Amino acid sequence: MVNSNPCDGVQRNPEKPRSRYITDAEFLAVKALFDPWFQAVMDFAYITGMRLSDMLNLEHRQIDAEGIHFKSAKTGEKQLIERTPALADALSRIKAQRPVSGMTVICTRKGQRYSVDGFSAIWKRKRQVALERGLIQESFHRHDIRAKSATDAEEQGLNAQHLLGHTTPEQTRVYLRSKRVTKATPVTPKMGRKQ
Repeated sequence: MVNSNPCDGVQRNPEKPRSRYITDAEFLAVKALFDPWFQAVMDFAYITGMRLSDMLNLEHRQIDAEGIHFKSAKTGEKQLIERTPALADALSRIKAQRPVSGMTVICTRKGQRYSVDGFSAIWKRKRQVALERGLIQESFHRHDIRAKSATDAEEQGLNAQHLLGHTTPEQTRVYLRSKRVTKATPVTPKMGRKQ
């Protein structure tokens, strides 16, 4: 009924990207509050940098000797996350901790697929415990693990854009949390100095 998109030319509200970087100590402190299965899931989330929806929809048939094959629910892009010893270890620990196996890799104790809300509720409860016990000083979102993954990947010389499955470098930059501090040498004053 219209000849053009009415949203064309509409200026978006400026968004301030998150800058929260989860330190290794914070990650380990929160991870220690969980049972061994969820600890393995946290490691899996960090190692792969996968979006929560992609992680929860991952089926066993998508994993082979080469790695994890999946299509991003958000971008529709096909991805392969290569099998590494750390990834293989996280996957084997996830499988070993669930006596009932469902279609999805990350499933409930009854083998059912987790909903995003159900999974997030578990995460939020433990994160709150970590805050109350003083294990972390500042709250962080489960999504910040994805940012930690990207930041650490870049620091290790890996391609963070490919890991996160982004189509442009600009998308990835939003996730990068620089741990580097810019060092500057102060100016030596010339005024008032004897010549």
